[in-house]
Amino acid sequence: MSLTLKDFIDAEQKGINRTMLKQRINRGWDREKALSYPKGVRQSMELEYLLTPEQYRIAEKNGISKRNLEQRVYTYAWDVEEAMTIPTDGRGYKRDTKYGEYIKLAETNGVSYKAFHNRVHTLGWTMERAAKTPIRKVKENDH
Repeated sequence: MSLTLKDFIDAEQKGINRTMLKQRINRGWDREKALSYPKGVRQSMELEYLLTPEQYRIAEKNGISKRNLEQRVYTYAWDVEEAMTIPTDGRGYKRDTKYGEYIKLAETNGVSYKAFHNRVHTLGWTMERAAKTPIRKVKENDH
């Protein structure tokens, strides 16, 4: 999905800078949601209503903290059902369930999970490119 100049202007008027708008789109948000949810979405009364006490209980039963659930839903735009039920790896990620074989491919190419995740979500790379492109080595100077 490509963003228009009007999209960027509309976002700026709502306090959403260019980088945040691009990140939201790269994370799979639809255009309307990316443009309408204000920055700091977790503080919005309207959005707090999206998660019910029952959903918090289900998440807690599955080892997912309230903060992690809110981050998954409000920041990363996960489906609520997935956010409540997919276990974390200790850092809040849903490694193998979301990225499947790409994580294993990345690791065989010397790409860490963190680098893979950054490439996909921040840089907007495809999962295949993020997994197959090796990490650049920094050359040491002879000085």
